[in-house]
Amino acid sequence: MPQEKESITFYRDGSAMMGKLPGTHIDKEYDVVQDQTDGVGIRTIVLREKDLAPVREKARKLADVIAAKIGESGSATVKDLLFDVFRDYDEKTIDKLLKSIAAGQPVKVREGCFKVVIGDGRRKDRDEIMLRE
Repeated sequence: MPQEKESITFYRDGSAMMGKLPGTHIDKEYDVVQDQTDGVGIRTIVLREKDLAPVREKARKLADVIAAKIGESGSATVKDLLFDVFRDYDEKTIDKLLKSIAAGQPVKVREGCFKVVIGDGRRKDRDEIMLRE
């Protein structure tokens, strides 16, 4: 099993995001409180972690709403797959999607929306199952 490695990416707007490899999800978000370099070249960065619980709750709600709209409200697997995608969405985008659905925008399923991989995804002998409606 590969060892988990943490990676932090800093953005110009004063934010930072951390992910753990080999996965690709954003695990934590930070505000950069202080970023300074002393005369010797030692850089000190102070981060404040953002609370992602409200955003994750909205992502879960969006997954539930979309699952209901596509007729899969009883399927925990479909809801979990949708939530897995929405974990990396920012709050602004999740709010926009929730507002669009509440306004009556249609929600449809297209071929190839979801894929389940059985076996090691990096090897040729894996099995891929595309979930379709």
